[in-house]
Amino acid sequence: MKHVKKNPLLATILLGVLLVVQQGFPAAGDSLIVTSGYGQPGSSGQTVDIILKNTTIIRGMIFNLYDTANSIEVTDVQATAGYAANFQPHFTTTPSGAVKILFMSYGTPLFKYLVTGRNSIMTVTFNVKPDAVGGSQATITIDSLVVAKTATTPESYVIKNGSFWLGNKGDVLYNGAVDLFDVLRMINIVLNRQPAATLYERWAGDLDGSGGIDILDILEALDLALLNTATADGNGGQKSAQKSAAGNVRFDLTTIPAGITGKFDLPVQMTNSTPVSGVQLSFRVPSAALELGQAEVSANHSGTVMRSRQNGDRYDLIVCSVDGQPIAMGREELLRIPVRVNGHLNQELALELLSAKAADAEGAALMAVLGSEMPLAGGVPQSFKLYPNTPNPFNMSTSIVYDVPTTANGSVQVKLAIYNTQGQLVRVLEDCERTAGQYTARWDGLNSQGKTVSSGVYFYQLQAGDIVLSSKLAVMK
Repeated sequence: MKHVKKNPLLATILLGVLLVVQQGFPAAGDSLIVTSGYGQPGSSGQTVDIILKNTTIIRGMIFNLYDTANSIEVTDVQATAGYAANFQPHFTTTPSGAVKILFMSYGTPLFKYLVTGRNSIMTVTFNVKPDAVGGSQATITIDSLVVAKTATTPESYVIKNGSFWLGNKGDVLYNGAVDLFDVLRMINIVLNRQPAATLYERWAGDLDGSGGIDILDILEALDLALLNTATADGNGGQKSAQKSAAGNVRFDLTTIPAGITGKFDLPVQMTNSTPVSGVQLSFRVPSAALELGQAEVSANHSGTVMRSRQNGDRYDLIVCSVDGQPIAMGREELLRIPVRVNGHLNQELALELLSAKAADAEGAALMAVLGSEMPLAGGVPQSFKLYPNTPNPFNMSTSIVYDVPTTANGSVQVKLAIYNTQGQLVRVLEDCERTAGQYTARWDGLNSQGKTVSSGVYFYQLQAGDIVLSSKLAVMK
């Protein structure tokens, strides 16, 4: 280990004075305190301060500094400007791995003093070893303390060691990023759900420093997740594996038709094969003409909290249940995104899904996708089924979901069409071969000539062989 501002002669003189004058500190209750900090394994430039609380003037000290987990490497020690401006630290590494720090005055006169009070006297800079165990705690300890002062009678002294957490605030699960799963773990801790919180989880989740995890910490974690504050991989390139669960979630969004202007709501439909406690979605906004506002959760999800934001061509949102009641399995509108069109759209547009995360009732990861051609985890459909369209009524576009069971030939010709109340064909949405699964079609309110239909009631019909299913919908302009 290198020496900083090394002066062997001066260090030897003061060290002799320190050892001769006394060990200990000049008055009961005096203390030397190591502050706490945190950082990821492999990070550099981390710091802690050494704070002196003294009731008698002091002219120097020497002590050993080490961490119990052997996870840090000291690279620099600097005196605090102002209070300890006339003092200079020297340090070296001992055979045991501890860092011996000699703190003494310099200049004329040779021995200046640290006056009484409570002040930071030095800052210790260090790197965290790459092989340090992430999600754990190291204790930074002082021992073998020797102090030089004007009195000659040893006094008692209190050393207060510091803690260094190997992780980051908000990254409760230590998975390398603050995301949906960290937020859900914090919610479960607040609700006193098992397993009990570890010391690291309690520290990482206490974002406001209040001493515990509460709703304010959860809301701040939601904001951190939206900011996409992914941290560096903290444990040798292997992040903690997120527990996964059987089941999946599909998100369906309506397209934005060409020619639309002004404001409208873009519904997000969710189909989930198991109860869901939270989702996190990131989209690319396909045009600078689209301005997306704060998303709003559907009224029947009153036990959830929502955060959303647009940053350039990226739109992020996160929804979590905070009352301990997950969103029931099934298909329904999850939320709506307010959209303003600034200008004129010459073509149909759709938000592009960049990433999707979803968690079950226990906070385990579910498979999440955007699209329609995927059977639910409960198995392939057992019969043809035509679901109610959503939203209904609608003024922009609506989604129609239908099931196709296993057939003798492995596939079947399916036709999905829209008719008016006189039974006249308005538009064919799909006419193709389908294998067993669940599918989603979208209708943008246009007829087969590309013209917008008038307000009123229409019927949508599914034909597959001799199977005919129909239901009605309403267009509201």
